[in-house]
Amino acid sequence: MPAVHPDRYVARFSHRNETVRPGYYGVRLDNGVHTELSVTRRSGAARFAFPQGKPATLLVNTSGSVTGTRDSRISIGRDSISGWAASGDFCGTKNRYRVYFHAQFDKPFQRTGTWRGGTVTPRRSGVQDSGGYAEFEPGSTVNVRLGLSFVSAEGAKRNLAAENRGRDVDAIASQANAAWNRRLGEIAVTGGTEEQKRTFYSSLYHAYLQPNVFSDVDGRYPGFDGKIHTAPKGRTIYTDFSGWDIYRSEVPLLSVLAPKEMSDIAYTMREFAEQGGAWDRWTVANDYTGVMNGDPEHIILASAYAFGAKDFGAHRALLSMLRGANQPTSGYEERPGLGEYLKLGYVPGKAADTLEYTSADFAIAQLAHRLGDDDTYRGFMKRARYWHKLYNPETGYLQPRNADGGFPADFDPATPDGWVEGNGAQYAWMVPYDYAGLIRAYGGRKAVNNRLDAFFARLNAGTRKPYAFLSNEPGAASPWVSDFTGAPAKTQQLTRRVLRELFRSGPDGLAGNDDLGQMGAWYVWTAMGLYPEYPGRAELVTGSPVFTGVAIHSPDGREFRITAPDSSETNQYVAGLRVNGRDSARPWLPESFAERGGSLEFAMAARPTDWGTANADAPPSP
Repeated sequence: MPAVHPDRYVARFSHRNETVRPGYYGVRLDNGVHTELSVTRRSGAARFAFPQGKPATLLVNTSGSVTGTRDSRISIGRDSISGWAASGDFCGTKNRYRVYFHAQFDKPFQRTGTWRGGTVTPRRSGVQDSGGYAEFEPGSTVNVRLGLSFVSAEGAKRNLAAENRGRDVDAIASQANAAWNRRLGEIAVTGGTEEQKRTFYSSLYHAYLQPNVFSDVDGRYPGFDGKIHTAPKGRTIYTDFSGWDIYRSEVPLLSVLAPKEMSDIAYTMREFAEQGGAWDRWTVANDYTGVMNGDPEHIILASAYAFGAKDFGAHRALLSMLRGANQPTSGYEERPGLGEYLKLGYVPGKAADTLEYTSADFAIAQLAHRLGDDDTYRGFMKRARYWHKLYNPETGYLQPRNADGGFPADFDPATPDGWVEGNGAQYAWMVPYDYAGLIRAYGGRKAVNNRLDAFFARLNAGTRKPYAFLSNEPGAASPWVSDFTGAPAKTQQLTRRVLRELFRSGPDGLAGNDDLGQMGAWYVWTAMGLYPEYPGRAELVTGSPVFTGVAIHSPDGREFRITAPDSSETNQYVAGLRVNGRDSARPWLPESFAERGGSLEFAMAARPTDWGTANADAPPSP
């Protein structure tokens, strides 16, 4: 049985026999079964064409979670299978969730049974087992429609009835394809190579895949308090928030392209925080995981608000943020080391935690300022400057610091000790809201430019080399530092190089983990020649636009147009910029551009120019 000898039951296949497009997957397995799949938001459809002369058996492996299944139940009827599985343990944590399903087949079963461990029980159903099986006539083509719910089996049935009543794979796939075309069509690009376009739209597709719908069609969902709640009419509850990853690029992008959905995502985070008593860092279903570090959901909500996704109860969210940022939480610990951070201005031995907290505090300050709470703004801006506490003038780096105020001896910027998925060389640039202060600390513009040249000698060096590691999040903002040092041409050349060397359109087109859309969103912004550098603010810094034209149509009516008619692989340097028809020498855009939309006209050149190099034109450090 699969629970005992899983390798014996794995269906082998070749990628040569696949057909893949947004909303559809088809493959002819090596055993001859042709399998086709498509989905709606809460249901799926499948078709299995079994070959003649071979058993036509379908296994339902309810214990097949990648992280293990703690318990499960399966119930097999005449032509349907229902059940649930309880799982969790995401990334080694102790989170828990339960998912329910109901599968309706278009043919009655010939024979059925269940298994538990290595014991098979024919014709048995409705018991807690590891899985079940159903057999059909050899040569049959079997269609199945399946509903999912995190509330109940009845919820799964309702979701199926609402979203997939009587339709087969072809109908569902056609609907899914149309939905994806609408979404991907919200950004239209012209120019560039075919490879660049394929990579761009693949990246945009990745950015849209998560977070995931969590509430049923009737609005019901399990909350962080373990109770069943009902979302207000018109709201969708989401889950699977890779907060530490997505606050950097994906949240600003979704706030522009999908402001209704991003507002619902932010609303969900606020609701979960109120139900559970703390803000999570990496949410799976309706439980805390605490994976990664920092306090990223504060940045997510502040950035969403700044970029136009404001319908989540911002005043109420701010009050909850202040509790989590000022008071240790019971049970799940929202900010490990908070007491020491508030007392010392840093978390001893944990420089990455300190920098994540300062970014979160900066974002809280920005949201408070927008909401008219100037006292909170001033207090949290003071905390945002705590990054200074990590600066060691003897080494010229931000470093982990001891509780007694001293720095450990023999600092090595290539070591990951005290950092998270990075090292001291890579985190040296993770103060994206105060590059002016960082540049002064590091010796001024010329010194920083030289340092950046050495740092970017390698783009993806991993966590144990003193170079860039741009397939992971801590270095996401670093390619734009040169906009702040009077050398925007370095950013323009570098971002083109990163897009060319680390991203492609094929199966090996990602240099690292996409992290639920973060790296895809990073590519989309970068290819447009823009980047959301500031946590909790909506100014955009500029790079080198890849395409000759980009048109963005936000569902809330905002329109953005970017033209760079001479852009090419040769012409990658900016020679001039017109913002809404007026000349600008600044390598950055004010918040009003993201808030209202507008037009950008880039003049491109084959060699670096002096555009954007004046001290007065550098992006602000609020």
